[in-house]
Amino acid sequence: DWLAFHHPTMLGLLRGPADPAAFVKLEARIGHSLPDAFKHSYLIHDGSDPRAGPLIGLPLMSLAEAGDNWAFWAELAGDAELIKDLSEDHQSRPPGAVRPLYANRNWVPFAGNSLHYVAL
Repeated sequence: DWLAFHHPTMLGLLRGPADPAAFVKLEARIGHSLPDAFKHSYLIHDGSDPRAGPLIGLPLMSLAEAGDNWAFWAELAGDAELIKDLSEDHQSRPPGAVRPLYANRNWVPFAGNSLHYVAL
């Protein structure tokens, strides 16, 4: 409703609802249950057009894309020495809000592009 009122053209960039089986597949892949609010959101829209999205302009990933991105980042996170080196200059805003790591296998990206990601 908010998008329809404030940014109606964005609605055309959103995909249809996720297939409930996609939740099961993603949860099995990441080894965790997804939050109910996340599932409810994806039952409305399973991602957006890859060029733009409603979350600070970042596109929303489909559940399948989220799983693929999680796998990439989880593999990087498995290399503790690499993560230590890559995390040295990272910080969060506000300070301490997020652990300043380059990657963490418990983070599940659901929006983003090749430079910026938003994750659970």
